[in-house]
Amino acid sequence: MKKNLYRDWTLLEVVLLCAGLILSATISIIFNSGILSFLCAITSVITVILQAKGKPIGNAFGIIIVFLYGYISFEGKLYGECILYVFAMFPLFIYGLISWSKNKRADSKTVIAYDISALEWSIVSVLQPVVFVALYYFLGALNTELLLFSTLSFVSQIYALYLGARRCKYSFLWYLINDVVLIVLWASLGIQGNVNAWPIVISSTMNCIYDFYGVFNWNKMNEKIIQFSDLEYKQLGKKDRKNFFALIEKSNSELKDKSFIEKYSEFDKKVLFNDNYTLLYGIFYKKELIGKSEIWLDQERTAECKKLLGLEDYKVCQIVRTVDLQKYSSKKVLYNLIKLEIETIKNLAFNYLIAYADPSDTVGTTAIKQAKFKYVKTEVLESGIVRDLYLYKF
Repeated sequence: MKKNLYRDWTLLEVVLLCAGLILSATISIIFNSGILSFLCAITSVITVILQAKGKPIGNAFGIIIVFLYGYISFEGKLYGECILYVFAMFPLFIYGLISWSKNKRADSKTVIAYDISALEWSIVSVLQPVVFVALYYFLGALNTELLLFSTLSFVSQIYALYLGARRCKYSFLWYLINDVVLIVLWASLGIQGNVNAWPIVISSTMNCIYDFYGVFNWNKMNEKIIQFSDLEYKQLGKKDRKNFFALIEKSNSELKDKSFIEKYSEFDKKVLFNDNYTLLYGIFYKKELIGKSEIWLDQERTAECKKLLGLEDYKVCQIVRTVDLQKYSSKKVLYNLIKLEIETIKNLAFNYLIAYADPSDTVGTTAIKQAKFKYVKTEVLESGIVRDLYLYKF
C-alpha cells in the first residue's frame, strides 16, 4: 500500500525537467562556461521544478544553489546577489525544508499550501519599499554592478522565498518577477563578455516556465485545502500519540450521549500509526489538535461494511472515529476534515469510501452529507451499535 502514497511524475514535468537540463548543458558547452556555472544552472532547474511539484526536497537543492550561485555572484562583483543567497536565502531554505517536511500530504508527499493572513500580507508589503531603498544604498556603497537590477533581484527573491517557506502559492508569481530580473541582469554580464552568465540566463528563462507551472500545479493539488487557511491539516505520526489520545478524552468528556464513543481494542492501538492499516489525520488550530479522523485501508477491517453494502468485489476504505472539539464547531472541522480526506483518497487506488454515523449524531451526519456522501441504509453492526451507512464513489 505504501507505494501508492507517492505521486508519479507527469509527462509534462519530465519534459520540462529534461528540456532545462539539456539546454543548460548545451549552453555551457557552446560558451565554454565553468563547471560551477554549469552545476548552478542544472541545480536551479531541478530546484524550481521540485518546488513547482511541491516536493520538500526542492528546498534541499536550494541550499546547494546558495553556495554555488553565491560564489559565482561574488566573482562577478554582484555583491547583492552574493549577500542575498548566503545571508538571506540560506536560512529561508532551511526554514522552508523544515516547514514543508512537517506539512505534507501522505498520498503524494507534496506540501500542503497555506494562505497567509491579511495582516501578514500587509506587514510584508509595507516592508518591501523600505527594504528596497535600504538595500539600494547599501549595495551602492559596495560598488555593486548593475545596481538597480541587483537590488530588484534581491528584494523579489526574498519576497518569493519568504512566501515559499510559508507555503504560499503566490511565491511563484514573485519567483517569476525575480527570474525576469535575473535574465536581464545576467544577459547584461554575458554581453559584456562573462561566459559564465549564459547558462544562468537559460536556466532563468526555463524557470519562468516552471513558475507558471508552479502556480497551476499548486492550485490543482491544493484546491480543496487552501481554502481552510487558518487550519493546519496533516497526517499524524507516533510523535502525536499523546495529543491524539488527549483529544479523544476531551471529546468524550463533552459528549452527553456516551453511546457515540467507540473504544479502541488492543489491535486498534497496535496498528493506529501503521500506514498499511490506518491513515490517521488531524486538524490543528493555532497548534492545538482540535479534530482527528482515521481511514481504514486494510480490507479485513472494512469487510463487515463491505458485506453490508454488497461491495465484496471492490477495494474499499472506510472513515471511522471522526471527532472534534465542540468549541470549534463554527469552523466546520468535521466537514473540512472529511473533505480533505476525500482529496487524499482520490489519489489512491480505491473504488469506494465508506462512512458511518450514529443516527442521532446530527453534527456527524450533517458533515457526511455535506461532503456529498450518499446515504445507503441503517444497520446494526456486529458490535451491537446502530449506524447509518454512507458511500462515496470515486
